[in-house]
Amino acid sequence: MASADAPFTVRNQKVPPARWLTGQEPILQMPLQYGTAGEDTDIKSAKKAFQINPIAVLSGLIVPWTLFVAIFADVSFAVHYWHWDLCWSLVALGGALTGGVALLILYLKAYTARDTSWFTFVLFTMIGALVFGSYFGNLNYRWYMESFYEASALNAYSEVDPSVLPGQGMMDAGQIQFAHGVTLDLTLTMGFQNRDIFCVAPVGEPQQNQSGVAKYDLWAVGKNCCSGPSTKFQCGDYGQPGASSGVRVLGGVDLKFYRLAVQQAEATFNIEARHPVFIKIVTDTRAGLQDFARPGRLYFVSGILLYLLAQLGCVFAFITHTLDRRKLEEQLNAEPQRLIL
Repeated sequence: MASADAPFTVRNQKVPPARWLTGQEPILQMPLQYGTAGEDTDIKSAKKAFQINPIAVLSGLIVPWTLFVAIFADVSFAVHYWHWDLCWSLVALGGALTGGVALLILYLKAYTARDTSWFTFVLFTMIGALVFGSYFGNLNYRWYMESFYEASALNAYSEVDPSVLPGQGMMDAGQIQFAHGVTLDLTLTMGFQNRDIFCVAPVGEPQQNQSGVAKYDLWAVGKNCCSGPSTKFQCGDYGQPGASSGVRVLGGVDLKFYRLAVQQAEATFNIEARHPVFIKIVTDTRAGLQDFARPGRLYFVSGILLYLLAQLGCVFAFITHTLDRRKLEEQLNAEPQRLIL
């Protein structure tokens, strides 16, 4: 029978006598994964996990951004105006593609051992692209592009004299060319202030209602180009040679403030504007229409570039998070366990 002071062997390691009985120092170091090739194999597999798949990175950047651009353009521009049902059907198609990615993730998790981290990242960023593309595209359409498409679709009138043709007769006007001698009545200029100043001034000579009150239905408008009730009106191309035309202002967030400015002018000057038609004074109606579209196009270009930068930041953050997580896993796999006997 071996004495307590005799050495013994555990897994080919000689343990000095007495020390194992006292428990003063853990002395056996065992590999974390028993029955494997050992620590070297674990380190090699962990290093392999550090490899970045460039195709996955490009997919995580390009696929959600492309979806955002497609939805943003679809909701911002002509499809929204001319084919409303097709516009939102395309948005639904983007949602179906996103759902397809979700089903693919479920399949891979259920039937394969493949890592789905990048698929999950693409899924959530596609959802973001779908939501933000629809939201900002609709804002762009309402703020800028709707006025352009509506004015372009309406009729063109020439030789218009507001003292002869009432506002009800110009409800379908999108482009107006005035008769010779038609000017603005700058004595009735009005500005309504709500952060910006929304300026209005009646065009031409008035008509008279049954009570003898002057009626003005055609109003030139602009923003931050007057200073309240004043003869100073510098909106659009007014004052420039050849500025004898106008393009209709129909949509956008400014329209309600122009209406309030006209109502303020009615109360201030004791005039009537029962059917006001708002126009922007221009020298060329085609160029004037393009002025409506220009802010919307700039909004679109700025939006897709900013979203690309945001998506790039998300990809970088996800790669950093993944590497940190896998580095921690490597450290845990490579660290030996201590066995206290």
